[in-house]
This record gives sequence, C-alpha cells and structure tokens, in this order.
Amino acid sequence: WGLLRLVVLGLDSFREHYGFVASDDVLRAVSLMLNNVVREVGSEGDFVGHLGSRELVIVTGQARLREVRERLDTRLHQALEYFYPLKDRDTLPDSDRLRVEMVALFASDGPFPDVDSLKTAKAAKGL
Repeated sequence: WGLLRLVVLGLDSFREHYGFVASDDVLRAVSLMLNNVVREVGSEGDFVGHLGSRELVIVTGQARLREVRERLDTRLHQALEYFYPLKDRDTLPDSDRLRVEMVALFASDGPFPDVDSLKTAKAAKGL
C-alpha cells in the first residue's frame, strides 16, 4: 500500500481575500480531481478521504501511487491558477498563491506493527 497526503497551502489567505464559498470551491475541485485520478489509475479498494480543513489523503497500491501522484501534480499545477480572477493572476506573489504539497508513505517504509508506529513514521515524513 501507499498513502499520499495532500495539503492545500495558501487556502487561509485565499479564504480571507475571496471568501469561504470560493475556498470551499477550491477544496471541492481538488477533491474531485483526486477522485477522478484514483478512478482512472487506481483500483476498486482505494480510499480517498478528507482529514481536515485543508488536508486530503489517498490510500492505494504502492505501484499505482506514483502514477496517481504524477497525474495529480500535473492537473493541480494547471488548475489552481484558474481560481483567481484574471486581474489577480499576474499580481499575486508566489508565496500567497494556492499550492498543494504532497508527501507519500509506503508499506515498504515499515514495518508498522501497530497504529502508533504508523503515526510515528507519518510524523517523521511530515505527514
């Protein structure tokens, strides 16, 4: 198995500037992209979940996770720009823009005899 944690960075700043409805639209669109990519390259037993206000997770097979990550990286890089009005796209500094950070954890990073060891490994990888 492989676990991919995604964090939408810049969402708080985006919410302050454009409102909570626009912020929710970003999370909804990112979630749909995750589901679509997992549907395309994943398997029936894969899991897509929402961990927190800006965190999502995918659990799939280790071999498929690399393809999932590559496709998501490409799609998210293209899509996040379109949440901004045209007038703001060229003026916003990179530090204030929406971006997605992805970190993977694989079964081969284990062994994980219990949930606590998985949490420890997850924390060590920045998950």
